[in-house]
Amino acid sequence: MDYLRGFALLGILLVNIEVLLHLNIHYDANEVLYRNFLNFMIEDKFFTIFSFLFGIGFYIFMTNAVNKGYNAYLRFVLRLVFLAIAGMLHQLLQPGEALSVYAVFGIILIPFFKFNKYFNLLCGVILLLVILYLNSKLLLPLPYFILGVAASQFKLLDKMKQHQGTLMISSLVIFMLALCAFYILYHYNTVPTYKLLPDISSNIIAQYTERRELFDWLVLATSPIISLCYVSLFVLCIQTSIGKWMLKPLQYYGQMALTNYIGQSVTIISIAQLVELQHIELWFTGIICIAVYMLQLIISWLWLKYFNYGPLEYLWKIVTYQQFFPLLKKAE
Repeated sequence: MDYLRGFALLGILLVNIEVLLHLNIHYDANEVLYRNFLNFMIEDKFFTIFSFLFGIGFYIFMTNAVNKGYNAYLRFVLRLVFLAIAGMLHQLLQPGEALSVYAVFGIILIPFFKFNKYFNLLCGVILLLVILYLNSKLLLPLPYFILGVAASQFKLLDKMKQHQGTLMISSLVIFMLALCAFYILYHYNTVPTYKLLPDISSNIIAQYTERRELFDWLVLATSPIISLCYVSLFVLCIQTSIGKWMLKPLQYYGQMALTNYIGQSVTIISIAQLVELQHIELWFTGIICIAVYMLQLIISWLWLKYFNYGPLEYLWKIVTYQQFFPLLKKAE
């Protein structure tokens, strides 16, 4: 869970940084190439993974709270209240941020804790298909939340670890489907702006607009299978000793997911205050993201070396359980 959460955070910043910097992009060949990379590989994929993990985390939290004798529903509502407040404050830095949306849909998610796993699976799939068809990105977290709950009820992650052969075969099938999705995106790919068209007559622009809307919808519609491909390949990787060792920093990054998510915005905006970034080329935002990754990965590792929780995670835990917990790690 921590590894995957950290992995998802990496992709989220690549998309969010353009909004954070309010970029005024003038497209050339390099910009178009990088935009294609974002559309094909990043856009909607990592948000999907993060939303799915929220559903899994919800089910694990509720199960643990019940087993420990807590009022699980009250505790989860308190978590959502904290998330909503954090989201409203984060909105000041990043318009369109996701925490407030997560808090709202988190309330709707609560009854699904008691629903049958087959009902949750069917409900999640149907709702996902309907929302994808309607092209309503705002509503997408809810079906992924529900599917995350169903995945926990089916003990999907445990089964993925236990049945290596099945995981490899499933990953191969999913990979082939993802290749089909990439081909569809390639076939219907459209330049980012009509200004790049050789002929910008009103008729051509109308055709461009229609084709662009179709491509944007396909980016969204193919995101579930591509995201599933990422997850299956990632899980396969961390099943190996060398893969787990190489990806170990993502575990720390994921353990401080809330702190790092908001920290990404704070870091980017702080950099923008020091250096003029509004007119940089789009591809250069990838370089900035890599620098932010390195900084946050190091900070996360150092912080968790001495503390049990990230700063915002600690406050979140206090609000949830209405009590204090040891923050400093005991000396070994």
